[in-house]
Amino acid sequence: MSKTLKKKKHWSTKVQESAVSWGGSGELAAVLEVRGGAELGEFPHLGHVASEAMVVHAGRFPCGGDVLLEVNGTPLVVMLRVSRLLRSV
Repeated sequence: MSKTLKKKKHWSTKVQESAVSWGGSGELAAVLEVRGGAELGEFPHLGHVASEAMVVHAGRFPCGGDVLLEVNGTPLVVMLRVSRLLRSV
C-alpha cells in the first residue's frame, strides 16, 4: 500500500518583491527590526515594522516575519553580517 505523495509548492512561488523607503529621518533600525541571520543559523527576517514611518513604492507592505532575501540587489544568503549591510543603506 503506497501512499500518494502530495506535491507541495516550492517556496519561490511565494516570493514578493517590495520597494520601500523610510524618509531618511533617523536610522533604518528605528523603523525596521531585522532578526535572525547566519550567525544565529536562521534566515534574516523582519521583526517590528513601524508602518507609519515607511512608504511603499512597489509591491506590498512588509510585515513582521517576512524573510529577507535581498537588499538593494545583494543576496543575503551569502552575508554573514546582515546588520552591516543594512547600516550602509
